[in-house]
Amino acid sequence: MNPYAIAFAIGYFYGRAYSADQDVLLPAQDLYHKSNQGFADGLAAGRRDYGDVDLPIAAMAETAEAE
Repeated sequence: MNPYAIAFAIGYFYGRAYSADQDVLLPAQDLYHKSNQGFADGLAAGRRDYGDVDLPIAAMAETAEAE
């Protein structure tokens, strides 16, 4: 894999794990990739997918059991 793809994958993971209002705290082994453009692109894509994909799925999964 090229450095961009590796940094994108790491950024995507953190984008899905942290919401947009939180600062991403990276462990030492991932700090190297933070300066790569792939990390920034992956972080944005992960946050976008979290908002566009994960949140609607979570909303639809809730059932009205207490009615």
